[in-house]
Amino acid sequence: MQSLVGIEQQLIDEKFNNESLLNTEKQKSHTARELLNNLRSKFEEAESSNKIAANEYQNISIELQSSTEKLNISLTAVNFIENNISELTLRIKNLEEELKALISGTEEIKKPSELSSVEVEIKDDENLLGEMTVKSQSLTHEIDELKDHCNQKKSEIDDRQVRISSLKEIIEQEVDPQKIGTWLSEIGSTNHTSLVKSIDIKDGWERALGIVLGSKVEAYKTAEVDIKNIKRPPYTITLVHDSKDVTHNTNKNLTSALTVVGSKDSTLAITLNDWLSNIYIADDSDISKQRQHLSRGEAIVTKSGDIYGRSYQVLSQPSNNKDNKLLRMKQLESYEADIPDLESQYQKLTLKLEGLDKANQTVKNEILQITERLKIKGGLQNQFSFEYNKLLNVVEVNNNRKNLINKEILELNNKLTEISQDRDNHKGNIEALRMALGEINTSNDKALETKLISEKLFFELRDQLSIDEKSLQEIEFNIKLTDNKLIEINDRLSRLTEDRENLLAQIHEPESNLDEELIQIEINLKVRIAAKEEAEATLIKAREGLVEKEQKLKALESSRLENQHLINPLNDSLQQSRLDEREAKLKFDLCCEQINKSKYQELDLLAGMDEKTTLDDLENKALTIGNKIERLGPVNLAAITELTVIQERQTYILAQVEDLQNASNTLNEAIRKIDLETREKLKATYKVVNENFTQFFRTLFDGGRAELELLGNEILDTGLQVVAQPPGKKNTTIHLLSGGEKALTAIALVFALFKLNPSPFCLMDEVDAPLDDSNTERFCKMVKEMSVNTQFLFVSHNKITMEIAQQLIGVTMQEPGVSRIVEVDLQDIQTMELVD
Repeated sequence: MQSLVGIEQQLIDEKFNNESLLNTEKQKSHTARELLNNLRSKFEEAESSNKIAANEYQNISIELQSSTEKLNISLTAVNFIENNISELTLRIKNLEEELKALISGTEEIKKPSELSSVEVEIKDDENLLGEMTVKSQSLTHEIDELKDHCNQKKSEIDDRQVRISSLKEIIEQEVDPQKIGTWLSEIGSTNHTSLVKSIDIKDGWERALGIVLGSKVEAYKTAEVDIKNIKRPPYTITLVHDSKDVTHNTNKNLTSALTVVGSKDSTLAITLNDWLSNIYIADDSDISKQRQHLSRGEAIVTKSGDIYGRSYQVLSQPSNNKDNKLLRMKQLESYEADIPDLESQYQKLTLKLEGLDKANQTVKNEILQITERLKIKGGLQNQFSFEYNKLLNVVEVNNNRKNLINKEILELNNKLTEISQDRDNHKGNIEALRMALGEINTSNDKALETKLISEKLFFELRDQLSIDEKSLQEIEFNIKLTDNKLIEINDRLSRLTEDRENLLAQIHEPESNLDEELIQIEINLKVRIAAKEEAEATLIKAREGLVEKEQKLKALESSRLENQHLINPLNDSLQQSRLDEREAKLKFDLCCEQINKSKYQELDLLAGMDEKTTLDDLENKALTIGNKIERLGPVNLAAITELTVIQERQTYILAQVEDLQNASNTLNEAIRKIDLETREKLKATYKVVNENFTQFFRTLFDGGRAELELLGNEILDTGLQVVAQPPGKKNTTIHLLSGGEKALTAIALVFALFKLNPSPFCLMDEVDAPLDDSNTERFCKMVKEMSVNTQFLFVSHNKITMEIAQQLIGVTMQEPGVSRIVEVDLQDIQTMELVD
């Protein structure tokens, strides 16, 4: 009982002490809270001041950095400009020295006397050459004209001779002089000359008088004969006898034809008087007037051959001179009289032409000599000019170089002035930047000092705040601990009170029970004391663990405060993320609203996207589509009509395409048929040509093997290879054949093709040139065999080949540039040989 009272008293004292300690800790906590609130206010002010100071220092530092960079740039620019100035100055100095050297080395260069002399001689020769050339051209022109005149005279002579021959032939056909002479001899006449040659007619009246006289002009001077006693002449002729001249009355109003005709032979003159006594002449323009003066039996004849009587007129054909023998005789006489004169003129022209040719040749020789002299002097001039031009080129190069140097010096001086001015501007900027940089440095130092002070105050307040917060936490922890102790003490006091009441109740019970209970109580007391001691030991360990946990708690609190400062930026970022989230949500709601308004389904849109698609990709795609829509421009209201037109056009084009496809199929079928037919024909042709080639090759080589081999299986698009192996050779390619063998092989191939489709003519140009005699004979034999159906024209220098020709045409060049043809008919030669 006493022990319980002692324990109770002890717990009461302990309770009192803890309550006193609790009140003290609460008072400390209140005081610490007030101090902590004041300290937090100061800390917030210090934090705000620190941020302001830090921002100000940062701004000033940025400005300082910018100014420093500008200063460094200006300093670098000044150094660069000064280096440029040094380089430009050195360049100008070098150019001035080079210019001095060029000026001192540049002198006036005179043309060498040898060159001047050669140029004068060349000029004289060129003038002489020009004169000679003009003279040669003049002579050539004169020679050409003389040649034309000679050719013209020669043509005239040939024409006269041809005409004479033709006229004689005609006259002889009309009257054979031999037969007439024989007849005249039979009648005793010794004069066999026709009197027509003695008739003199003025120019222009031969035709008219020939028509009037007719066959009378074939007159011969004889004695009068009795026609009854002689035979008739072979031709119609006129016999003229000697008689006395009889005067005829003439029409004074007309012009007698005797005024334009006469004869030195008196007998013929009397006869002409008889023939033409009633014939008069007149112009065509006066015929009507003159015709009025005609008497009976008289007639007028014009130059054109028309005859007019009083009651008749005879119109002649101007082109019909067949019966006009007088005209032909007079033409023959005129032509025969012209020939000597023409030949004399031709001879004179020929002599003159020869003289001009000699003179022209002399001039050409002089031109050649002058040309040779000009070549030699030209070489000397080129040599002297080359040396002189070299000097002139050096001078020109030096002058150009001087101009370039002066120009470059001027440009460099201008550039140097600009650079120097730029350098001075940069130096002025540098001074201004340095002054501004000094001020900025001062401001920066002040800002740094202010920043350091504010940071020091900030950190001190932060540390003090941390300490105070830790102290407050300890006080609150002690308060909580004291409260727990008071609660425990109150619990124990309650239990002790209950125990005391139980004990007082048990006092009134029997003593034996009390002893047992006392023993039991003592046992329980011992057990509880042991439990108490154990609990106290546990409590001590718990307190030690509590102290350790409090230390850990303080460390964690300190870490929490530090993390709190780190959390602030994260809170800002979180706040920004929340703002972005709200913005994204607004965009999402807007997109959902647009999707709901559109005709598209959300599932369809999701099916078009994959898991890798991001919002940026969709935005870029939407931006691209929007730009495309913007480029498309406004809505085309006529698009439906245009679509209808395009669809109709499409239908038309599809129909055209179908037609084209059908046509293409038809063409392909035709091509297939053509290829099939071509393949068959080509195979047949190849077979025939190959057989002909083999036959001709064996004929020309007297054996051997030759054929055309296909290089592929398809004959339409493959090539051909010529295989030729003369007798005794096993060559693998035709390149190993000699020149003659190649020629014979080519001839065999050409003849094989020619035999397949022969032509009327075949032209060969010196195909026998590389052949020897034996091969040439075989070649000639083949040509003879094929000449039955084809005419061969060939050019050859081989005598063996010439022997088989039926006609030879030689081509020679007696004069340079002038080819002449010599034709030989072998049949005529054979005929002449047979005659001989």
